[in-house]
Amino acid sequence: MTNITGISLSLTLLMGIITLLLPRRYAVIPILISACYMTLAQRIVIATADLTIMRIILLFCWIRIVIRGELSSIKFNTIDKALILYVISAIITYTFLWDTTAALISSLGFAYNAIGLYFFFRILIRDFDNINLLLKTLAIIIVPLAGLMLVEKATGENLFYIFGGVPMFSLIREGSVRCQGSFTHPILAGTFGATLIPFFIAMWFKN
Repeated sequence: MTNITGISLSLTLLMGIITLLLPRRYAVIPILISACYMTLAQRIVIATADLTIMRIILLFCWIRIVIRGELSSIKFNTIDKALILYVISAIITYTFLWDTTAALISSLGFAYNAIGLYFFFRILIRDFDNINLLLKTLAIIIVPLAGLMLVEKATGENLFYIFGGVPMFSLIREGSVRCQGSFTHPILAGTFGATLIPFFIAMWFKN
């Protein structure tokens, strides 16, 4: 069912409009912000299709690409083709495995996320300067997120619960708080941070 607050909807539309207006090298920032700070529980449901905040902003991303004619800037390579084949096979196998309409809708949602996000970044990030800017931006974006997770660590209360999709009180394992933040599970929160660390170390030593 639809579950989205007025604040979340306003921020989503704002991020979408900013995506349309920003120069190419900065256009990935709004979707990064939404990925870090909006829970998956915030969504609009239309005919059983879940439009999460990420998917709504991704729609704005592709409107931008079409309007600005940015799709013509890339040439398909082997990795692009492999991703498309993987997504097609995932749709077929998942749908036949469960043999339900819900499975087909779910797999199409996965395809929308995978292909939409991959090619959006593929089109807009074209050289190492773009990658450097992306990592520097991420380093700034996650500072407030890290602060909120430190609060969660100290209090055991996840402030993102106001958006739904995450528990108010954090999981405890062997007396230690497992911080979750805006992510669907503490493991995903840890994976997100652990994945960024090598990139940040590389940026630190980059001359």
